[in-house]
Amino acid sequence: MKENYIRLPGIDNTNINLTIKADAAFTEPLTVTVGGTEYPATLALYNKESCYDGTYNYVNVTVQNKDSVLKSLSEIAVTDGTASGVSEYRNLMTKYSGTTASIDTSWYSEDEDNYAIATSADLYGLSNVIMKQGVNFANKKIYLISDIEVNKGRATISGWSLVEEDGTTAIKDATEYAWSKIGTYGTPFAGTFDGQGHTISGICYSGTEAYYGLFGKTSNSTIKNLKLKNSSFVYSGTSIAYLGAIAGSASGTFENVKSEAFISSTHQNNGGIVGHVNGELDIIGCWYSGTMRLVGTNAKNAGGIVGSVSTNSVSSMEQCLFDGIITGGATGTEGYGGLCGQMYENAELSLSDNIVLGTITSSGNNFIGTIVGYIYGNTTTATLRVNNTYIK
Repeated sequence: MKENYIRLPGIDNTNINLTIKADAAFTEPLTVTVGGTEYPATLALYNKESCYDGTYNYVNVTVQNKDSVLKSLSEIAVTDGTASGVSEYRNLMTKYSGTTASIDTSWYSEDEDNYAIATSADLYGLSNVIMKQGVNFANKKIYLISDIEVNKGRATISGWSLVEEDGTTAIKDATEYAWSKIGTYGTPFAGTFDGQGHTISGICYSGTEAYYGLFGKTSNSTIKNLKLKNSSFVYSGTSIAYLGAIAGSASGTFENVKSEAFISSTHQNNGGIVGHVNGELDIIGCWYSGTMRLVGTNAKNAGGIVGSVSTNSVSSMEQCLFDGIITGGATGTEGYGGLCGQMYENAELSLSDNIVLGTITSSGNNFIGTIVGYIYGNTTTATLRVNNTYIK
């Protein structure tokens, strides 16, 4: 299990919202053990009435930990003397010196069909409503009505940094609140998210959980008119990643979406916009200009727009642009491509009026294609249609 780090620079009191995988429901008072030291803990107020769902407890931990780095969330254990459990990576947020990466769900009402998102807390609230209440937002619309900066700091290919490029100068008011993704494998986001031309920045994720991006997974959703910048997604797991800056896995329509995010991955299915197409996905006017790094021999299927198109899935790309960087060292019959990394059996991909200006390099012997890296087929083959696609 890879260590996940929460930096606590010079902070006396830090509250951490944790998802705890436990053997029974917790009751107060609680004891939390962090690296062998015991601290008090309370049930999370935002979900107190249903703090145990049969598998997970939601716990608000107060840690007295100054000038240190809290390492390995697996070191964190919680007990009430009867039930016990250890922390999961998801839904982790850290509160710095009185300022909070708070969750606000007050904007949500199940009777409404249109919602406005204006703050980082609202954005975390959207993730929370899906993850905790199981709402997929089918036939509902989310409108971004302002730019949102989730964290102050600097995105890098290795993760989130609280210092300037010189490596020593602290960024004023820097924070590192781990992102919790919108939509999960079990409850994909199925509504419309309209950024209305606004920008989301400061998203950071580092861990081993698959299906990650701004959105974890979408199903017949529409994501449009949105820009993602100064953000970092680092996957270090040993199973398939499904990692994309905008969505880990998707079906539906993505239109007029731009990403400048850093992406680093140790496994398959990584895309500048979408990691994995599962179903039917139309991608129109999307642009990836970030840097993607593939680490190790399993880091395969990487594309500037889409990492892979799955078996029997159908995708189209129109007027998309890749002018970023992809570097890697994977080996074997897997691909890196300017628009799509790999197509699986019976997959269909139609390309029209796209531009590829970016660079792709690899130290391994995997397949590299300016448009598509590799088309996989045993007894059947995939279908690729290309019309007016410009390559450098």
